[in-house]
Amino acid sequence: MFVVMAVLLFQRIFTLQIVQGEDKQQEFELKIKKERSIASTRGNIYDVNGIALAYNELSSSVTIEDVYESSGKNATINGILKKVLHILDENGDSISCDFNIYIDDDGEFAYSVTGSRRLRFIAEPGYITRISDLEERQKNATAQDIIEYLAGSKRYAIGGLTDPNDKNSFTVGEGYTQKELLNIIAIRYTMGTTGYQKYIPVTFRNKPLPQLQKTRTSWRAFPLRRTQSANIRTDRIIPRSSATPAKFQRTN
Repeated sequence: MFVVMAVLLFQRIFTLQIVQGEDKQQEFELKIKKERSIASTRGNIYDVNGIALAYNELSSSVTIEDVYESSGKNATINGILKKVLHILDENGDSISCDFNIYIDDDGEFAYSVTGSRRLRFIAEPGYITRISDLEERQKNATAQDIIEYLAGSKRYAIGGLTDPNDKNSFTVGEGYTQKELLNIIAIRYTMGTTGYQKYIPVTFRNKPLPQLQKTRTSWRAFPLRRTQSANIRTDRIIPRSSATPAKFQRTN
């Protein structure tokens, strides 16, 4: 009996360490190691007269990571984003998230895309992979319908109870302005695009803002973009020091 147990144990160890060793090692590394891409700073570009055509300007990015516990997660994230949006609004700033719904001149939610792009946008929140799988009522969904669905208690729960003693009295947008509701949905919708990699931060504002600085990065500036023309030569740029303007040398 002891010999049989020893043989079975040896076989199991051999399988785990030799046969499946590489696969198990990779699975272990995936659990403990997370890779995050950090954008590098690009070099400055000058014209033949030494005038900067493109350069980097230091900025502060406002980011958020989905690292919150499931219990009370929606209330926590929504509360944080509401405070951040309030600070942004006080500084005359806005978020930079791509979301295909906006508030029109009549104060109503409206789509910013049409045709197949609108249908693709409608399908994504419901995890529908093909537009052809949409039901007719889904294809006819208004922007208001999408807002109510995403802000509903089963998704982001952006709102509150009209009756504290009744859990079924949840009302979308309760305690939020229309602009806050739209912006929070836009940010959380963007967070959902990296839901499978929650350790990747979502940037929803990338311009100078000392009050909310979290990460330091740079954004590309083109001071001569609006001019009618620029004296640009498509020559090879010789490496330069940080204090010396770049010189150009024509290549044969």
